[in-house]
Amino acid sequence: MIGRRDVDGLILKTSRSFAVNKDRLDWSQEWSHSRQPHLYVLADIFVRHMIVLSARGRRKDLPAGFQLIEDMLLEGDDYVRELAIHGFLEGFQTSDRSDDFVQYLLPASKWWWEELELFWDGKVDTLGSSGRPKPAAMSRQ
Repeated sequence: MIGRRDVDGLILKTSRSFAVNKDRLDWSQEWSHSRQPHLYVLADIFVRHMIVLSARGRRKDLPAGFQLIEDMLLEGDDYVRELAIHGFLEGFQTSDRSDDFVQYLLPASKWWWEELELFWDGKVDTLGSSGRPKPAAMSRQ
């Protein structure tokens, strides 16, 4: 199971350039000694980093980043799953380059991406309540 304390290390494995990102280094400095680091801030920094990379045509880190999001959705504890949805997917989706990222969505992240769209379009009252079939990997949870 992926827990809150695992997230920073897993993110670093997805992108070498993120390891030296100034905002990430500042976050690490501020939160390194905290028992519960603020991971939504880290998620925002990561999403912005990936958006910049994509805008510059440097997309080689994107598949690994989206695999991590998928793993967080399938193997994360409750906090990590919510972080994947609201911190990462929603961050990508609300960016001005959201179309850049659709191709990298894997089954669970694609399902949640679509749930977010339904929610923001006012077609469902709560996330996950659409009644659409879930991908097989999500059904085993």
